[in-house]
Amino acid sequence: MKISTVSADGKEAVFNIINPGEIFGEIALLDGGLRTADATPLEKSHLLILRRSDFIGFFEKHSSFAVSLMEVLCERIRRTSELVEDSIFLDVAARIARRLLYLSREERRQGGDQPIRLKISQQELGDFAGISRETTNRVLNQWRDSGVIALGYGSVTINDITAIERLSHEGDQTAG
Repeated sequence: MKISTVSADGKEAVFNIINPGEIFGEIALLDGGLRTADATPLEKSHLLILRRSDFIGFFEKHSSFAVSLMEVLCERIRRTSELVEDSIFLDVAARIARRLLYLSREERRQGGDQPIRLKISQQELGDFAGISRETTNRVLNQWRDSGVIALGYGSVTINDITAIERLSHEGDQTAG
């Protein structure tokens, strides 16, 4: 699921890519306000939709659930802070590399040194990194030519995760 918003002039900002089993829409669920972004499926999806009134009733009866929800919210705030820092401090290649690392996090947790295939188009990846599709294409083609990745229709396959990790730190101007 792609979580994004579109400006009045049609530019899209992608805030997150949600994997199967993850939650989204928690802000409107908790505060009862309007959605802060749009959710667009990137592949066939099945969703569980909670009404706020049902959720609040459950929440009142199971207050221990609050800790888990706070952890999810804190992770999202940290992620948002990282996106802002990346857009200020990193060059485009490092931003793309970090988005690829973020998108491959589940596969990397499972281990192994097999190539990691991500179902994401160059346009979606560029939107997620806040970079034009043309610039994203130029960077990805350089990495393809050096064997770090392979490109397919609507996909990027990471062949060398170590190189992507190294690239994610190049151009980093942060102190830490």
